Amino acid sequence: MEVDLDEAQRKLAIDGAGIACLPLDLVKGDLAEGRLVSMFSDWTMPTMPIHTVQPSRRFVPQRVREFLTVLAASFSDDPI
Repeated sequence: MEVDLDEAQRKLAIDGAGIACLPLDLVKGDLAEGRLVSMFSDWTMPTMPIHTVQPSRRFVPQRVREFLTVLAASFSDDPI
């Protein structure tokens, strides 16, 4: 079975329908409560770059620059 929605994969895994590769923040509670168990702990997903596309670097609103700074920080190990 192939399912694209993380929440549906989570529910199927909890119901015993198979294994799933899901974000830790989605299943943290399920792991703590024992509804799910971690498998292949020594394996990690490869990272993928994320790009932002803007029409121009000129006249970028301050709120957009700040959003991009927060977004970049949320994907790094270093806080802002």
